[in-house]
Amino acid sequence: MPERIHESLVKAYYQGEIVGQNSRDFTAIEAREKSLKKVPKKKGRPKKGEERIKEPTRLEQQATGMDLHNLSTNLLIYRYF
Repeated sequence: MPERIHESLVKAYYQGEIVGQNSRDFTAIEAREKSLKKVPKKKGRPKKGEERIKEPTRLEQQATGMDLHNLSTNLLIYRYF
């Protein structure tokens, strides 16, 4: 009985119209489940004979002769962090 009522309502309201159907694909996409682990920086004092490379500071970088374009991009990068 409910099917006949539903059928008659659909015929009454959608007569002469095209009704579309949207189907979606939910198949699994292969991806990495865990993020890669970051290698931690060594903290503390270096061992005997070990030399660590020190990154130059912003002032040292600017003093070495950066041009105007590099100076402005360097300022913009540090502004947002």
